[in-house]
Amino acid sequence: MLVPGGTIELRVIDPSPDLKEPAYKLQSWMDQYLIFNLEKCFKCLRPNRLIPVWLEEAGFEIDSRTLENTPRRLRFPCFIKEDSCTVEHRLACEIGRRLWNDVWGNYIESGARHWWEDESIINESKDMDVGIIVDIILARKA
Repeated sequence: MLVPGGTIELRVIDPSPDLKEPAYKLQSWMDQYLIFNLEKCFKCLRPNRLIPVWLEEAGFEIDSRTLENTPRRLRFPCFIKEDSCTVEHRLACEIGRRLWNDVWGNYIESGARHWWEDESIINESKDMDVGIIVDIILARKA
């Protein structure tokens, strides 16, 4: 139970990675192996957008600094370029993948590989800035 004036911190990750431009093969993978299973379990597809709305409707005040603000948003790259990659970049990529898998991996159609292991998605996305976003939402109970 949260007392009035208390703050809750939520870390939210969307099932779909952040894309700067369309990635059709990635979207096709999501449609084929993930989205139906999420919908079947009544999981929302955009929790980063919905949870703040639900919190406000429940009487919480959202800290405005948490939405669309770099200090409250973590972005992990999905793919690494082997020729120009640093240890930090590799580690960030691996952390992002593991976070995503911990949250959404159980909903992948059985037998399917992860989207970051699919050669056609890698080839399509290798020059795109694809990332896994973790939003940190601070909400105060009014």
